Amino acid sequence: MALGDQEAEKIGASQTPMFASLGGRCEVAWQISNIFGRQLSGPFDWLVTPLQSIPLMISERLKFITDRRFLEKSHYFHPFNGKRLETVINTRYGVFLHHEFSRDESGGISENWLEEVEQATSKWKFVTERWFDAITEAPDVVFVRQRGRFSMPEEQELRTCEEDYLLVLDALKTVCPQARLAVADPGCQLLSGKIETAEVGISGANDWTDSNDYWKGATHKWQPLLRKLAEK
Repeated sequence: MALGDQEAEKIGASQTPMFASLGGRCEVAWQISNIFGRQLSGPFDWLVTPLQSIPLMISERLKFITDRRFLEKSHYFHPFNGKRLETVINTRYGVFLHHEFSRDESGGISENWLEEVEQATSKWKFVTERWFDAITEAPDVVFVRQRGRFSMPEEQELRTCEEDYLLVLDALKTVCPQARLAVADPGCQLLSGKIETAEVGISGANDWTDSNDYWKGATHKWQPLLRKLAEK
């Protein structure tokens, strides 16, 4: 059995701060729920989000996330098997919405995907408003991010510096003054002391016996970071 196949021993949610994923991919939200139990769904849980998009998304409360003017079909390369796959990108925010629209038998985005925008908009309005209410009211909120800046749709790493993360932290504090920020695999040194960091890397055969699970990440690397944050 690979390390990741062993479900993490969960800590009761009442004993921890509120954890909120900031992406870049769904790995972060999955690991938080795996370690602490099911969490409140947030808008960044299942998006692919470059770091540089977060301040604008926070300031606009993701108002345009499903706006037709900014939605178009796009392609990306699967991070583990390298296959070229179809998705939908929001060009205003530069994020992939992998899970919002139906797919055809080949795995591509459905031909009639635009007919689903209204339903997606209703869902996102609910999820986003509930999340902003929750982070405003919670006494302690830890936002967790993995990776820094990257280009879209290529998902290629871009140069990231501490100022990029501090801009994100400033944006968070405008809506959540009690916000804490933790970053896995930041891609640069963070020396201000304002942000918790750790290296977790990517998962592989040593973590999961099934390659379809690689997206979940290296649990044995995530656990020390998240448990440390929960104890502070």
